[in-house]
Amino acid sequence: MDTLIEFTLESADWIASKAGVILVLLATLPWVPFLKGGRLPRYGAIAVFAGAATAILLGIESLAAAVTIVIANSLLLSIVVLSTSRRLARVEAHLKEVAAAVQSLETAEQRRQTFAVRNPLKVASRPHANGGGEHRGKF
Repeated sequence: MDTLIEFTLESADWIASKAGVILVLLATLPWVPFLKGGRLPRYGAIAVFAGAATAILLGIESLAAAVTIVIANSLLLSIVVLSTSRRLARVEAHLKEVAAAVQSLETAEQRRQTFAVRNPLKVASRPHANGGGEHRGKF
């Protein structure tokens, strides 16, 4: 039992002495969901993790390092939001183009139907692409 108690006390002492490490790692947690995102959020999250690991390896495990990581998180989050808004603007533009094309097709179809109703003989007597009812040339 002494070994388990000693191990627990040593672990608790290590955690207490490394509070800066835990603080820096906790500052990187908001970027974990972005690892499954697009290219920019994924690279941003990896950069934040790399910065946190570098700060820990260099022995900068204080509140200042955690604040720096949080500022980096905020900066990258604003970049992701701007990128997403630009992407949404492009999607809206494409949707407007598609809506205009559909409207144009609907108008053309309405005109074709109106023409077919007004001139049924011209539509029925029009020769088909395969030669229709007329024979041109020799057999």
